[in-house]
Amino acid sequence: MPAEVIREPLALKLSLPGQATELIAIGDLPNLLLATDLTEGLAALIHPNGPLAKRTTVMSFTYTLRRMVRELRADGFVGSAGELTRPLLASFWLRSQYLVEYRTRAVLRAFDERHQALADPVRQMVFGTNYTRPVVGSPLPPYEPAEWNRLIDLCKAEVRRLGDRHRAMLALAEEGTDPAVGGWDKANAAWLLLRLGPVSRAVVAKHLGLTREEARQGSLGLEEIRNALFPTHADAVPYLLLLGAWTGIVPDGLTTGPLKHSASSKTASCQPVPARTLSWLPSARSRTNSKGTSPARPRWSPTDRSNCCSRRRPQSCTCPPRTTAGSRTRPKPCVSSWLAPSRRRLR
Repeated sequence: MPAEVIREPLALKLSLPGQATELIAIGDLPNLLLATDLTEGLAALIHPNGPLAKRTTVMSFTYTLRRMVRELRADGFVGSAGELTRPLLASFWLRSQYLVEYRTRAVLRAFDERHQALADPVRQMVFGTNYTRPVVGSPLPPYEPAEWNRLIDLCKAEVRRLGDRHRAMLALAEEGTDPAVGGWDKANAAWLLLRLGPVSRAVVAKHLGLTREEARQGSLGLEEIRNALFPTHADAVPYLLLLGAWTGIVPDGLTTGPLKHSASSKTASCQPVPARTLSWLPSARSRTNSKGTSPARPRWSPTDRSNCCSRRRPQSCTCPPRTTAGSRTRPKPCVSSWLAPSRRRLR
């Protein structure tokens, strides 16, 4: 449904994709004539007639619209959009930042395309080039080695804390029972969530046979217990940062996207899942020897990378050889060395 302008009181009625119809109040502004014209232009920019399809974007344009009306009124302008002059607009845009000029230009262009109300000199100015440009920041300097070490130490400490909290909650859940029978306490709540998963308060209320209001009063500490058993996206940050620091994977290769939760009667797996899995790397797979234990990965030095790519492979290299069509065995580049940029390990 196209956006509609409500004039008394001034408001914007719109229905964005996937959302219910909403009424956004423009407010009691000092220049109602200009505010109405700008609201008409904003309505022309909203989906399906224009490109604005998100509520946050529409709200940012609304804030800028109010700012323009108030500032121009402070400059003494009390007319409509058709009475705007080039010196007035130039003065406003030159003292504004890029986004303010960009949004107000877009609104005035949409208003003029719908009503053809701007004066010709102002129209040429509105459809012309922006005065301001977006500020592009310079790249941030890389971390110094001491900063990396401190960051890794902080991540390791946080990972240990989260792990201790998780194990303590698992131990507490072993002592609990069904809260529908034994009543609600911390141990029984952990017992329940360990079997149901990271469910909401409504699911817990349904299990207990309570209304949502009763569950809100009686299920104190539910969020704390749930976060201890099933870490949140914020809890996954130190894991991912530590993984990137140790492996050298760029941030684009990692994500805090869905956490893999599995609830069973005894254990709960709460491992963050990277967007780019490492299962194809030899050292990321689970390997066991004849004794049934996982062999320790050899430590690598920078020279090992070049040795693994040469004809003579180091004795410590565990990479499988690669056989070509001519039955000649050539050493495969050692991908294990990618996973050990430093000798720091989580102990």
